[in-house]
Amino acid sequence: MKQLNANNVAQVSVDEETLKKQIKVGQTISKINTLMDVAEGMNTQEWDGVQKLTILIQIENKLITLIDDL
Repeated sequence: MKQLNANNVAQVSVDEETLKKQIKVGQTISKINTLMDVAEGMNTQEWDGVQKLTILIQIENKLITLIDDL
């Protein structure tokens, strides 16, 4: 496989649908990473037990939706 560099990047052709899918995947992964960071941050902060549990369940549900979208 030929290595991609600045000189031959123009030779790569990507159709619009593939590009859209790649962008969507990148955005979804970014959202997942952000939610994981928020969930980890919840462990370091003092939250009321029920409030913390509610937020973590909402994060979990959103993560499930995002992973299903991938």
